[in-house]
Amino acid sequence: MTTARTGSLASALRRVRQEENAEEEVHQTGETYDPVSFPKHYADGRNIQPIDVIDDWSLDFNLGSVIKYIGRAGRKEDELQDLEKALWYLERRISVIRSRRGE
Repeated sequence: MTTARTGSLASALRRVRQEENAEEEVHQTGETYDPVSFPKHYADGRNIQPIDVIDDWSLDFNLGSVIKYIGRAGRKEDELQDLEKALWYLERRISVIRSRRGE
């Protein structure tokens, strides 16, 4: 598939997803708000989402989850619970490292 066709397909898929999303809201800036791609608990008032950091830094699942839960702490449900989840994933990552070292 050519790059042009790939780009067109990606654009078409984005449009379909947006059209099918009946729960779209208007973001503070007046732009169309997509709760799938830009959930409020990650995006509101921010320029960078946790997923972008996770991708840019090539983090594994555990460290990516740490970033995710820290990023949403206090913005969705229970702040303490989100921080405890972040700690849980961080401890799992530490355990993996210790295991590799034979500790």
